[in-house]
Amino acid sequence: DPQALQRSRAVADLHQQLLMVRYQVRGYVFERSDKAEQAAFAAFDALLQAATTLRGQLPGEADAALEQAMGSLQGYRGGIEQFRAGVIRTRQAQQAMQSSTQDMARAGRTLTEAGRQLRESTASR
Repeated sequence: DPQALQRSRAVADLHQQLLMVRYQVRGYVFERSDKAEQAAFAAFDALLQAATTLRGQLPGEADAALEQAMGSLQGYRGGIEQFRAGVIRTRQAQQAMQSSTQDMARAGRTLTEAGRQLRESTASR
């Protein structure tokens, strides 16, 4: 049956796309770069689009399983979106800490200079 063969290929392609999503997400979790983030979400979007296209073309139980899998994928994507929000908050905290570190270093230099000037003025009296 040509339709069954076509559906079988579509399911196999969907599985390959799922593997690609997992690979891209691992890359994003490891790198935490904008490029890796974009690749991961693009892979998610492609997988969900392919699953949406396939939905309704499969026989009863397989279609129900695909529907359930799509719900799980949406949850997985939601988890990665939460991870992205955490990455953004971490970057913001790192920038704030770096700014505070620079402020403390400037204050330390100012105090050191003030102490030096005080010692010099006391010594010259």
